[in-house]
Formats: sequence, C-alpha cells, structure tokens
Amino acid sequence: MRPRLTIKYGKLLEPFFHCYIEQKYPGFEIPDEAAVKAKVRLFRNEWSRYRDRFFDGIESFGLEFSRNRIDVHVVSATDRDMSSPLIMRSRYDAREFVSVLFHELLHNLFGEVGLVRGYGEETSTSQRHVYVFAMLEFLFRDVMGEPERIEEEKGKSGPGRNPEYYRAWEIVERDGYHAILEGMETRQNH
Repeated sequence: MRPRLTIKYGKLLEPFFHCYIEQKYPGFEIPDEAAVKAKVRLFRNEWSRYRDRFFDGIESFGLEFSRNRIDVHVVSATDRDMSSPLIMRSRYDAREFVSVLFHELLHNLFGEVGLVRGYGEETSTSQRHVYVFAMLEFLFRDVMGEPERIEEEKGKSGPGRNPEYYRAWEIVERDGYHAILEGMETRQNH
C-alpha cells in the first residue's frame, strides 16, 4: 500500500520540544510558527517530487507499507529526528528534508514488514542501519539518479560523528547495497 504522508506542523508537540531545547541549548533561537509552517509547505512540495519514485523503489523489492496514512510532524526545534512517531526538525532545506524523510520512512517500513536483521556481531543500531543505508543507496543511486546524495549521507556519519552509522556504511560498501537488499528477509517475503 502507498500511504498518504500528511506533513504537518506539530503544534501540540512544540511545548515538549521547546522546554527540552531551552534547557539543553540555552540561547537557541527557536523559529516561530509562521516560519515552521512555511517550511512545512516547502517540504510537502519537495516530497511530492519524490513520492512515486520512493514507493516504486521499495516496491521493486516486494516491500510495502501496511498503513494508508503516515503523519509527519514538523517541529521548530529538536536535536534529533525520530521515526515513531515520525517527527522532524524544521531547520532542513528541502533537499535535506527528503533525505531524512526517506531514512525515517525506511525505519517505519522495516518495522512493519518485520525485517530479519543479519550482522549479529554488530550493535543493534549498526544492524538496523545497514538495511536503511543499503536502501538509501539504491533509492538515490538507481531510482532517483542522484548518486551524490550518498556521499552527503556518508558525510553525516563520519567515525568521529556517529561510529555506529559509520560502521553500517562500511558494511554497505563492503557487501554492496544490491547484495544486502537481495538477501533481505522479512515476514512479507516468507
């Protein structure tokens, strides 16, 4: 199923994030509601350019979502995005928003289809991200025709920044994204 993504301002979530951000990052200038709503419009437009190709790509591996709707809550400030519930920062430009949205959607998808993770010798974070990164590489390189995004994604995961993400990228490079995805086991394909 191709769910409808409802990308919206997470107004009711804002007080929780404001309190946290103000304590953790004193002096941080939190964007106002109008600025976040403008970003939401930008993000909706950008997603519409990629939506069909995203779903075409995941469906080519026999994967599909079981839900008909996914809410994407955009908030003014948080120090990390999350996949469940799907909450994203407003600070992104349209391009980065799509990259992060793909990442978070893939976490949702792999949870729904019951991904059977391999790489048991790795941390659980690295195990999960091997599949997320392999699919991101397939989507950006083979489906979207934007291979430069892979290097951008890898750049966010350098060894000094996030060692578990870095390790997942090492595995994707070593084993190859096609081989990882073709060997992927889920409840859906068994």
